[in-house]
Amino acid sequence: MSKTIEQQIEKSRMLINGFRKNISELSNRGITEDKLNAMEDCICKLAEINSECDVLREELSVKIKNMNGALNTVKDYFFDYKKIIKQNYPRERWIDFGVVDKR
Repeated sequence: MSKTIEQQIEKSRMLINGFRKNISELSNRGITEDKLNAMEDCICKLAEINSECDVLREELSVKIKNMNGALNTVKDYFFDYKKIIKQNYPRERWIDFGVVDKR
């Protein structure tokens, strides 16, 4: 869970607990048990969604590592094959082989 969300959930729960202890004082200010329950439901939903995001972040991290591995493999092929052309053909012919380098 991200620190920001974790802190907001903790602070919100503390606020709700404090409000519930003093609900009689706050009722004339528009605070009701139903409103506190609604806020608590939102907190639970936030925690649930954040957990889902954590799972997706982990999955994405794995996918990114796989993608970077594939990218490095492609780059290795690219540079190895390009070197063959650059070492064996004059610069004027490089473009014939798809090598667009100027030097």
